[in-house]
Amino acid sequence: MFRLYFINTETAGEHLTWNFLHEDEIQEALAFSSRLRRNRLIAVRGLLRKILTERLGVSAENIRFCRSENGKMFLAFPKVPVFFSVSHSRSDSIIAVSDRNIGIDMELIRDIDYLPIAEYCFSPAERKLCENSDDFLRLWTRREALVKLYGESLLSYMNIDVAGAADGTPLFLRTHKVKGYVVSVAIERCEFSREAIYDNRR
Repeated sequence: MFRLYFINTETAGEHLTWNFLHEDEIQEALAFSSRLRRNRLIAVRGLLRKILTERLGVSAENIRFCRSENGKMFLAFPKVPVFFSVSHSRSDSIIAVSDRNIGIDMELIRDIDYLPIAEYCFSPAERKLCENSDDFLRLWTRREALVKLYGESLLSYMNIDVAGAADGTPLFLRTHKVKGYVVSVAIERCEFSREAIYDNRR
């Protein structure tokens, strides 16, 4: 089981985010010259801490994060099997939380000049399926979700056909259109429920 949380980083109230941040996270956010990146860190990290506080029954200041060598963030304390992944598209962000390792990616549904990217990043079989922007965004977010699941680089999965990955395997890799976005989730096989989507955008 996993849950998805949407948040708009421009409109998130301070009551939702600032009170859950560590001082070093606040200083990291304030150091950004980009307003978008600053708001993202404050809103997303604050909401993530709020979610974990409610889920684990611990105070926000006791929650500790760590990163792998490739930058994937994990829960360092408390040491419980709770995993998360984050994706951004413009001023909206999404957080996935699960009891299994998880990766998520989302892209705003839009027309895009996808052919040059597909030519470089997709397999011949995938390129045959890529006839329009929707097809491209579906395949692209699936590949990015797989990358975020394992915390490795995009180049590590260039030879994997994500169009059919997960069929008959322990890996769950599915794509859905949610709230104007293409959202792909990579996780050990489990059931997807639209009831597990929470919209924190205001």
